[in-house]
Amino acid sequence: MSDHTSLQTSDDKAGSDDKENVSIGGSVGGASLLMAVQIITKLFTFALNQYLIQFISPNVFGISAYLEFLISSILFFSREGIRIAIQKLSLTDPVTDENKDEVDHLSKVGLNQSIINKGFLPLIVGIPITILIGIWQYNSHSFETGLQQLNYHHYTILITVISIFVELAIEPIYVLNQFLLNIKRRSQIEGLAVFFRCVIIVGIILVINKFELLEDDFTGVAVLAFALGQLAYSLVLAVGYLSVFIWENKRGDNEKLQLKIQRIFYKSEKSLYFHPKALKTWKNLFLQMIFKQMLTEGDKMLVNYFFSVKQQGIYSVMSNYGSILARLVFQPIEETVRLSFSKSLSALDCNINEVKQSYKSLKLISLLYFNLSILILLAGTTNASYLLTIILGRGGSSKWVGSEIFSLFPTYISYLPLLAFNGIFEALFSSLATDKDIRQSSVFMTSLTISSLLLSVVLIEYFHLGLTGLIVSNAFNMASRITYCASKITAFYSSFGIQVSIWKIINYLKSSILVAAIFAFVQYKFVLKGEGLSTKSHLQFFESCLVALLCLISLLLLELKSIKETIGARRSKVKSL
Repeated sequence: MSDHTSLQTSDDKAGSDDKENVSIGGSVGGASLLMAVQIITKLFTFALNQYLIQFISPNVFGISAYLEFLISSILFFSREGIRIAIQKLSLTDPVTDENKDEVDHLSKVGLNQSIINKGFLPLIVGIPITILIGIWQYNSHSFETGLQQLNYHHYTILITVISIFVELAIEPIYVLNQFLLNIKRRSQIEGLAVFFRCVIIVGIILVINKFELLEDDFTGVAVLAFALGQLAYSLVLAVGYLSVFIWENKRGDNEKLQLKIQRIFYKSEKSLYFHPKALKTWKNLFLQMIFKQMLTEGDKMLVNYFFSVKQQGIYSVMSNYGSILARLVFQPIEETVRLSFSKSLSALDCNINEVKQSYKSLKLISLLYFNLSILILLAGTTNASYLLTIILGRGGSSKWVGSEIFSLFPTYISYLPLLAFNGIFEALFSSLATDKDIRQSSVFMTSLTISSLLLSVVLIEYFHLGLTGLIVSNAFNMASRITYCASKITAFYSSFGIQVSIWKIINYLKSSILVAAIFAFVQYKFVLKGEGLSTKSHLQFFESCLVALLCLISLLLLELKSIKETIGARRSKVKSL
């Protein structure tokens, strides 16, 4: 059996027998580091983007956002389904569906190699996906009136394609790293990659601006700088993950993993190239991923089709500013929930204690999201326009003054709580969903996608709401998805005797709702003086922030008991380990 291969990481040596029974709290340390790194890198990115606004116009942001949309779409279609499918694997999966009672386990060696084999599929399917998306976009409005008009657009396209395939080529190592829950390594590598991307983009633009180089085609060079920054990001990821793989593979005492597709062997001598469960789950997920991307990125598709490059830039900047909280706080939580819950809730012999613990965790996370949503609505919608005026309406950023971004921003902020709750509910749903659930979800997503697109077209074209219509349509999207996922999650817990109802939820949140109502009244009556819903001076801005701070303190005091119990339970668990 010379083809039996394995990767003995330091984590394997410390506790390899527990890998398939990772508890919900098993990756908390790594998740905390991931959150910290993402907060630092995204704040750094935000700060540099804010600095760049002094030099580049909405057109540059619009074309750059268009490129980011193409990159994210190709990568999503190529790898997202495979990533989710791999997280559901375990050593105890049956060999075939025809004989589900057959106990013919993979060795840990074979399981790791099967994950690497599966990790090559994104690169394989990425080629036709890239070609199809390229053909689809060749005659698009954004390509013809935006990217194609730049003098250096051929170099920009070539560099963008190279960066995509660099990321797809490193996917086998990435998915193995994720399966082993090596979140710490991922945090370090991705943090470094983001740093290099930002430095290269800002460095090129600042050098051009300072020495007044290529002034006649500044837009083309600026967009090329964004493409080079993305290539740097991809290369750092590749070098980082490849270095870790080689180093860990050398440390192992057993035979080494091969970074290529090769046969995996079951204990009965049966051999396959791809794990049958992962392959089946991926097939079921692939169609769903298409509609999920249309829902998640549907706003960008419509922006590219209906709006000018300048409006695309406005929407890009607005969404970047508006969703910074979601990217800093909510996204790491979602990824942690997806990884940890998948391990405990997708097992064939799902443990009732793990289910109860996951329910307690879900309640705490939902309460956290609800309280943060209160603060977003209380402080965000009130201060959004005024704060954006301060940020964008000075010095070199005067080109933004007078644009519709200031009137649209509060509306976008009010949409963020739906975006946040959808993320966490879909993360949990994907963790506990069966193949049947996935198929049913695909049907629902199909219907919702069509409905959302039609609503967007009606609001934009017939009611002439422009970007406001797009935001309203997105809100309908998120609310529908939240409702669907919540119903499935409720059904799952009900099957274990844990009853969830709307009245129980309202009763659980009533104290937070009362506090929110009181502070909203105080802000409207005493800060805004009943004149409008937005702050208009430094004093009002300061007073509004003070009200939000007092609201936060009040919410924390309400949940002090739950926070102490959670910390106490976590400490007890750590001591028991």
